[in-house]
Amino acid sequence: MRRSIFDILEEEMDLEYEIDVIMKLFDETRIYGFNMNYSLEDFFDQECIHLWQNRKYVTSSKQMRERLGITDTDIKEGLDEKQILILLEYILNVMSLCDAYMPEDSEWSKEFGMLEQNVVNIVNSLNYEVKVFEEEEKTLLVEKSPAATAVAEIINDDVAYTVIEYNHYLLKGDLLRKKQILKTLADIFEGKRQQIKSINNALASEIGCLLNKLNIRHNNVEGAKAETFTQQLSPEKLEEWYDDTYQLLLLAFLEEDNMKRRQKVKDLQRQL
Repeated sequence: MRRSIFDILEEEMDLEYEIDVIMKLFDETRIYGFNMNYSLEDFFDQECIHLWQNRKYVTSSKQMRERLGITDTDIKEGLDEKQILILLEYILNVMSLCDAYMPEDSEWSKEFGMLEQNVVNIVNSLNYEVKVFEEEEKTLLVEKSPAATAVAEIINDDVAYTVIEYNHYLLKGDLLRKKQILKTLADIFEGKRQQIKSINNALASEIGCLLNKLNIRHNNVEGAKAETFTQQLSPEKLEEWYDDTYQLLLLAFLEEDNMKRRQKVKDLQRQL
C-alpha cells in the first residue's frame, strides 16, 4: 500500500531520535541583538539565572543539568521516561526565562520556534501537558487532567498552582507533598462545604470521611484518632486513596461552580 509523506510522518514516534533532534535544536537556537550572539544556555547563564527566583543554589546551566542528571553524557547513555520529562521541563524553563528576560531589540533564531513546538509535541505524545506559571517563574509538565485545569481557572489564584502541581510527574510516590496539597484543598472545601452539601450531600460526606480518616487532616496512624484501616494501608494503596480524594475534591469544586451557573440560568428563565 502506497503511503504519502504525511502518513510516514504520522507513524509512531521514535523517542530516542526525537530527543536527538531536540538537543540539536537546543544547541543551535540563538538570540541575536546589539553586540549579542548567545546560545540559549549562554544567555541563561549570563543574563537570567541570577534573577531567577527558583534557582535555589545553582549558579549555571551546567551545574543544574548535573544535579538533574541530564548532562550530554547522560543523554548519550540513554534516558528513562522520568529523565526525559526532566529534560523537557528543563528546556522549557530555560526557554521561558530567556524569552522573558531578552532585550526588546533582540530576536530569536528560527530554531527557537521549532524547538518549542517539538518539545510540546513530545510532551503531548506522552500524555502530559505544559503549564506555565508566570508569577512563580515556573513551567511544569503535568499529566493531562481537564478537571484540574478547570478547577485551577475558577479557584483562588494563590491555590491554582497547587491544584496543578498535584499531577506533576515527580509527585508520584511523594505521599508527604500530596498530603500537604490535599490539606490545602481541604481548607478550601470547608469554606464551601455547606454549598456543596446542598448540591450533593453524599459527595460532601464522602470527602469529609476521606479527609478525616486517611491521615490527611488528623494522625490516623497512631494516637486517639488512629484508624486500623489506614494503619494497614501500604504506601501504594494510600497513594491511590489520596488520588481518589483529590479527584473527588475537584468534582466538588466544579459542582459548586456549576451551581452558580445554573442559578443564573434559573434567574433568566424567570424573566423569559
